[in-house]
Amino acid sequence: MILKTNTMKHLLYIILLFIVLSCELIKPINNEFYCKIDGKKFVPGNCDPCIPINITWDEKSGDLSIIASSKSANIIIFMKFDDKILQPRKFILTSGISNPKGIYTKKIDYKTSIDSYSETGSIEITKKSGYLISGKFDFTTNKNGVTYKITNGVFNDTPYFPGTL
Repeated sequence: MILKTNTMKHLLYIILLFIVLSCELIKPINNEFYCKIDGKKFVPGNCDPCIPINITWDEKSGDLSIIASSKSANIIIFMKFDDKILQPRKFILTSGISNPKGIYTKKIDYKTSIDSYSETGSIEITKKSGYLISGKFDFTTNKNGVTYKITNGVFNDTPYFPGTL
């Protein structure tokens, strides 16, 4: 009887382990925001107080803003749709303060941060369905001779909020 009890415990443990591991391995691709900052994974969240992902569309001005925040950094993207229609489109980033723009904010501590503005790169809205948008981005910034590379950026079926920026 002891052998059966131990076997049952092991079997139950294996089933429980399988369930836990399968939950970790199968991650949803919806509402995903991801990029690499200088080759290191950046996923918004783990910040208090903040909203990890905030996407706002101002249909009056045609401005779209995407803000992704974590405890250590922010990725901010601004785009202007001149025709005021939010639809799939690709934007090329250049240096200067003009729109479209990518911004990388490195947080030093709770009071200090360094903003670095895009010099090259692209942002593309690949899909819009209802109040969900998807896209991809990459850009390079430079601040006082320090370059940051934001690569492999994606956001999938992420909700946006209509309103005024």
